[in-house]
Amino acid sequence: MDANERQGLEARWNRFERAVVTLRDTDYAREAQEAISDDTVHFLEALYPLWEYWCRLDPTKKRMPGQDNAVRGNRQAEIVAALAGARGGIPHDLVEFVDRTGDGYGTGRYGVGPYGVGYWAWRSYSTPRQGYEDRNTWYAQWVDGFTISEIAVTALDWFRDQSEVQVPK
Repeated sequence: MDANERQGLEARWNRFERAVVTLRDTDYAREAQEAISDDTVHFLEALYPLWEYWCRLDPTKKRMPGQDNAVRGNRQAEIVAALAGARGGIPHDLVEFVDRTGDGYGTGRYGVGPYGVGYWAWRSYSTPRQGYEDRNTWYAQWVDGFTISEIAVTALDWFRDQSEVQVPK
């Protein structure tokens, strides 16, 4: 890795980590949906270049079928692939990815909650574009309805486990 590539990878890591930190504490925040939605878009936009870098390091991952085969069966990796695929929904499908869930007293994904406690969760998403069937399935299985922070931290953990995308010390 030359100095220019190292600097670019380091910048991408810094953006991604900042985006995760921003989302990490938002689950129960009372911020406006617009602010949380913007933070989620920043997170997806920061995730995507790291995903692309990871893909380009192996010729078998140049196309989506090879990428999907490389992650299949690993929950964390499937989440990252689903998010990378969903990121295309920002410009192509004009989608927003978050909803406030569980406001008031009642039963949600994580059990019964007291009045006024809700959380920010990933909204349902799928794309009709050909070739996205696996990513749509993974999104529905692993992302949809889960807290924003849980999924962001899971993606960060997966990237941290990928030695090939680490910035050399």
